[in-house]
Amino acid sequence: MVQLDASGWREPSDFYDAILKALGSPSWHGSNPVALLDTMVSGMGAVHDLKPPYCVEILHSAQLPTAVREHIVGVIELFDRVRGYRRNRGAPDVDATIIMID
Repeated sequence: MVQLDASGWREPSDFYDAILKALGSPSWHGSNPVALLDTMVSGMGAVHDLKPPYCVEILHSAQLPTAVREHIVGVIELFDRVRGYRRNRGAPDVDATIIMID
C-alpha cells in the first residue's frame, strides 16, 4: 500500500508528482492519465520501481480543490474501465489501484 497526503495539492500536476515519485517512475514518465494507465496497467508496472500488487491511497481528498478532485476521479474511472475491458477480453488483470480517502 502506498499512501499519498493530498492536503497540499492545488493542481493535477501535484497528484502526478506525488504518485510518480511514490511508484519510483523514470524521469521521462508523462504526467497525464494515459501515461499513468499505460505504465501501471497496460505495461503491468514494468517501468516503476514499485511492482504490483499495490493500492495507492490518496489521503485527505475531501480538501482537494474541485478541479483536482474531479481529475483524479477521472483517472480512477479510466483505470476501472480499462481493467474491466482487459478482463472481458481475457487479458491478465493487474492489481494496481488508486482510491481516494476523505
